[in-house]
Amino acid sequence: MFRDQLVDYRVEFSKWWVAEFKTIKFPSQGTVFDFYIDPETKKFEPWSKLIPQFEFDPEMPLQACLVPTTETVRVRYFMDRLLERRRPVMLVGNAGTGKSVLVGDKLCSLDTDAYVVKKVPFNYYTTSAMLQGMLEKPLEKKAGRNYGPPGTKKLVYFIDDLNMPEVDAYGTVQPHTLIRQHLDYGHWHKAVWHKLCL
Repeated sequence: MFRDQLVDYRVEFSKWWVAEFKTIKFPSQGTVFDFYIDPETKKFEPWSKLIPQFEFDPEMPLQACLVPTTETVRVRYFMDRLLERRRPVMLVGNAGTGKSVLVGDKLCSLDTDAYVVKKVPFNYYTTSAMLQGMLEKPLEKKAGRNYGPPGTKKLVYFIDDLNMPEVDAYGTVQPHTLIRQHLDYGHWHKAVWHKLCL
């Protein structure tokens, strides 16, 4: 939810939420976005309580530094929960707001014994065939015609710049169709997809 010159939609949503769920004793200060429920105490706590101490590393490029704020802590919390449950995560925002840095920081923290991370950068010329090749590259043959990540690891695809591929004459984007098929069914059929792309 965003804020423009006329309306702060976070504040409006917060007012609606508090009015709709009257039985929940919400803190009088702040919005619903400013608090989380502590699993131990079952009470509302401010996200600012979870901000870790920032330690500057002079060896790291400045554009790769992530200074924790309440917003980054909040987004990271939900990314953690969604990734634990094998759900897709999509960060949306203006260019330069740190989406890629935030996701990259999360992916770097994953246990390399349990996860394989494949970065898939999109550009204007990315086609569904190119995307399929990139998605299949880290896979290994399992049983029959099934493929999967190496060993018992989980594979995480990091698709960057999702909005970049060309929109075709029908108003669709071929790479998005392949991603949608995978999200809907949890797999894709190689032979069928090649016929659709021809």
